[in-house]
Amino acid sequence: MHLIRKLNVMTMLKEQVQQIEMKDSTVGKNIKKWHRYDSIQEVKERFNRGCIMSGVMVGMRLMVVVAKKRASKYTLVPVELKVGKGERFMGLYYHQCCLMSSGKEVDSDLLCEVEDKGIVAAHCLFLPLRRKDKAFSKRYGIIFDDWDVMEEMGSKVLPNICKKLFG
Repeated sequence: MHLIRKLNVMTMLKEQVQQIEMKDSTVGKNIKKWHRYDSIQEVKERFNRGCIMSGVMVGMRLMVVVAKKRASKYTLVPVELKVGKGERFMGLYYHQCCLMSSGKEVDSDLLCEVEDKGIVAAHCLFLPLRRKDKAFSKRYGIIFDDWDVMEEMGSKVLPNICKKLFG
């Protein structure tokens, strides 16, 4: 019962966030589920400091979105995962990540869901692994908007806890 209540609360919270995003959206049906950073320099500084970052998955690549307000073109800056060079901590795999120095420019109309004829396969958060006794080593855990995680070999899968609880 306790687990079912937690799952219901998580579902309710996700629905509330989506409703808020729909109300705040000025674009219409293309609801923005990612944060747009103002410059590549800002992305690099936040990435190197170990801040929580917003991103998108295009194909099988993870990207961070850079654009000025009301821009017609967005820059997608790739994030490279060094497969097998991370560590598992508290049930989440933290990848050694590297932010590429430049990105690819795309039209803002393409930056929507694949089912809406866009290029975005999923939205994600980069969660930094920061420890008090160590310097930040650019390790990020990646969680997607459907609660999947990026596993050790770079595949998007359900978290391990799901296999244990429901398997």
